[in-house]
Amino acid sequence: MSTGGNVTVLSGASAGAGSGELFLESAASAGGSGNVYLQSGNTQRSPSGNVVLATGSSSQSSTGSLSLSVGSSLSDQGGGIRLSAGNSMVGVGGSIEATTGQGASDSASGSLRLATQPAYDLSTSGEATLVTGTASLGNTGRLQLRSGFSADGVAGSIGITGGGSSTGTAASVLIDGGASNAKQAAGSVNIQGGENTQRLNGGPGGDVNIGAGASPMSAGGSLAFRSGGSEVTSGNVLLTSTDSKASGDVRLLTGSGLDSSGDLLVETGNSSAGQSGNLSLRAGFSRAGTAGSVSIAGGLGDQTFGAGGSVSILGGKFPLPFVIQQINFGSHLLSYFGIVHI
Repeated sequence: MSTGGNVTVLSGASAGAGSGELFLESAASAGGSGNVYLQSGNTQRSPSGNVVLATGSSSQSSTGSLSLSVGSSLSDQGGGIRLSAGNSMVGVGGSIEATTGQGASDSASGSLRLATQPAYDLSTSGEATLVTGTASLGNTGRLQLRSGFSADGVAGSIGITGGGSSTGTAASVLIDGGASNAKQAAGSVNIQGGENTQRLNGGPGGDVNIGAGASPMSAGGSLAFRSGGSEVTSGNVLLTSTDSKASGDVRLLTGSGLDSSGDLLVETGNSSAGQSGNLSLRAGFSRAGTAGSVSIAGGLGDQTFGAGGSVSILGGKFPLPFVIQQINFGSHLLSYFGIVHI
């Protein structure tokens, strides 16, 4: 059994100039112009035909572009563009793939840009949402934002930046784990530098740098690490280097300053009805070598312009009249302050 006949519509050719244009459109009308349908036919047992929109190739010049645009409206809302892949009753639904053109061996591939149009005057520009579909009983799809792999060059960076403002407040960037209304835990947020898998003569792993914004004439931005709240117990905050043959240092210090450097305050929170948290400063255990030391020293001062810093060790103050007693080394002090062991 043979196939049905083809229909070919061609514009006129030209020996020295461009070929003629081809227009396929519905007629204009005061009551609304008609729709234009371009689709392949239905089928029962075989795959339906493809619909291909493509410009012609060129051997010595640039190829033509492919534009999908909606007409403008002077008094109502502009029309939309919807790209929808086919549904399936028994298998996987169709995919949508947008790929830029490949360049020559010494050129870059084409760029891909998704953007809403700028807004006029006091209006607001449109939102851009990239989201996977919902699921009733199964898992929802993953959303991946990743730059390409490079064999010998530098892999591309990923930048997520909030919009700036000339006279107003600049936009914030929010990275939030998913919420949960069940017994399972809510979603986590993991920020991790890249892993170096080269075991012989490999470089270091990637760094993770988190910094607040600078300001030339006002205070710089603050940096806050805070665990999640709860009606029972709030979450922990752990600042540690990873276990290794020689583990890395953990340094907690304020920046240097011309007038004065910042204070460093380490304290536990208050308690209304129970005991407040303890504060422990302890060096690590060593099985075969010398255990680490704990050093507490006041700051060094210049002999000409300033004195050295002091070191004060006090027990917690009890809310009664203030009493000072001498500390006896090798013993302890018991007064309206807490006990101090030395």
